Amino acid sequence: MKAYVFSIGESTTELCVSQLDKMGFEVHLLHDKTSLWSKLKQFYQYAYEDADDSVLRIDADIIPNQNVLELIKLDDGCWWHQSLVFDWYRQDLGPGSVSHLKFDAIELAKENIDKFEHESRPETAVWRLEEFHYPRRCHIANIVTGLHGYGQTDQRERIKNLKHFRGQEYDWDLVERIEAIDKA
Repeated sequence: MKAYVFSIGESTTELCVSQLDKMGFEVHLLHDKTSLWSKLKQFYQYAYEDADDSVLRIDADIIPNQNVLELIKLDDGCWWHQSLVFDWYRQDLGPGSVSHLKFDAIELAKENIDKFEHESRPETAVWRLEEFHYPRRCHIANIVTGLHGYGQTDQRERIKNLKHFRGQEYDWDLVERIEAIDKA
């Protein structure tokens, strides 16, 4: 199965790719500074043209674990499964950008991505399409597939600004105090 990794140069990119490679995925790295919308549009086109039955999509700021292999085994009629990750910033579990998409989801996303060019979270906007919910065709699986955000200190201000823009407020002091333990 193909796995598409989205990167803007995160320090965990190589680790993310090597973990997926070790699990047997054919990894395709989309590594540039373009917008998430541009990467999604490109990904949906690639996946549509070259997909087997399904693909995996993951952001490079996630360090995936072996549970990814459990995610891709789910067979409950859904077209799109998103997993949980341990979010370093939140210090809690939450949905993360480790997604297993079947061909039907790729096709629907490809047909609709242009509508969401100016959304701050275009993938979430695609996920919310009515066709994914009536009947239910997407699901957040109760499977923790990795660690999100660890090791991104070089991106911290950009991440803080993005999270603030989205209304996602975290205890940054706690995160930085935990990270300081390694340096003590």
